[in-house]
Amino acid sequence: MNCEYILILGGPIKDNKPSDILLKRIETGARVLKERPSSKAVVSGGMTAKSCSVTEAEIMKNALMELGIEEERIILETEAMTTLENFKNTAALLGDNAVVSFVTSEFHIWRSKKIMKKAGVSYSPIPAANGEHSLKFRIREAFLRPLAAVGIIW
Repeated sequence: MNCEYILILGGPIKDNKPSDILLKRIETGARVLKERPSSKAVVSGGMTAKSCSVTEAEIMKNALMELGIEEERIILETEAMTTLENFKNTAALLGDNAVVSFVTSEFHIWRSKKIMKKAGVSYSPIPAANGEHSLKFRIREAFLRPLAAVGIIW
């Protein structure tokens, strides 16, 4: 029996709590996991914020559990510091034949698809709402999009 995995990409955190943007990703992941009870979550993110004592993945795991997702359904990937590493590390963790969908903010989907190809994986996206405080991130993505389109950055 094949297991589907729902990869939730990390995002901004502060003081061991998810930002509104990351919380939207976590809530979307929890909703999808409840709709697909045989699926498992992969939460991916390392120690990215100086104000935190735990990894993004651990913060996401705790939030998923608060939303009713069982601990045994959650796999931690605690080393990734970038979206490229989220994809590469998850692929190494799950293997080449894993069926994976990934959750990220709507504004991040286009560039994530580019990064996913660079990582050599083919995952299907699940968009999460952008969140209340996403304006600076949406501006960043709009600026980076043409650079990513021609391969200057990912």
